[in-house]
Amino acid sequence: MNKNGKEIERKWFLACMPPIGIYGDCNQVPLHEIEQFYFKTQKSGTELRVRREGAGFSITEKSGNGLVREETEIAITKEMFLALQPLAIGSARKRRFFIPHQGRTLLLDQYLGPLQNLVILECEFSSKEESAEFVLPDWAQVPIEVTESPRFSNKLLALNGFPGAP
Repeated sequence: MNKNGKEIERKWFLACMPPIGIYGDCNQVPLHEIEQFYFKTQKSGTELRVRREGAGFSITEKSGNGLVREETEIAITKEMFLALQPLAIGSARKRRFFIPHQGRTLLLDQYLGPLQNLVILECEFSSKEESAEFVLPDWAQVPIEVTESPRFSNKLLALNGFPGAP
């Protein structure tokens, strides 16, 4: 898995976790446990993280903020992940549910540990125009868009904790 290029992504804060059954058979909704660690960088506006998602491991650099960001992701070994982990300045754990909607996959993140009860819904797009036309599903209860809010970037959540409702 190597991923390079632009990431076009919208994010919403949800007031609470929707019941899993609302978007299909509970036993059929794919789920990954995610653990990610963030590192200090020299470049302003850049984040560097390592992640364990299911049985896979990666290191990712993202730059910019808001709707469109540059992203480079490279697969790493478990040993590399474990070696880098002690050098991190912040971490976050979450459960990620993969939910089909309008021909795409929504990512519903239920945070664990110090960020428990935080629920973020994400969706990636191939263009800005596509993102502007997107309509959330009815079950996304009281969504507040946080795409442009740096406080809700995963790095700042990992470093600063839950910033409170937007």
